[in-house]
Amino acid sequence: MKNNQFIERLEEAMSTKRIKPAELARAMNVSKATISRYLSGIMQPAGQNLVKMANILDVSPAWLVGENVAGADEEYYDLINDVKAVKLTKEERDLIEQYRNAEPILRKSARIILDTSEEEPEGE
Repeated sequence: MKNNQFIERLEEAMSTKRIKPAELARAMNVSKATISRYLSGIMQPAGQNLVKMANILDVSPAWLVGENVAGADEEYYDLINDVKAVKLTKEERDLIEQYRNAEPILRKSARIILDTSEEEPEGE
């Protein structure tokens, strides 16, 4: 069943972000046909693809699927705006993406390593 609100919001977010379907497909690592199916209402992203799409388009997943957003989602938008103000290098963006895609045990290991690495190195 078509979710016209999803289609409208996807089109709006893509227009606002000035991103073409082919660019969104590349960024999400899906086919152009998949994006076409989303835009025509044949399919709707779920799970990680929905989150990835929302992150690329700088919107919340809840808003994208047509939910009325308020409260906690306002905090989400504030956080997104704060993050946008910080300029990350490509290496930093890649590390964040790797962390997001990592298994929970690897995320935990990374946090442990980073928590202990805040100590001053010897000789400084």
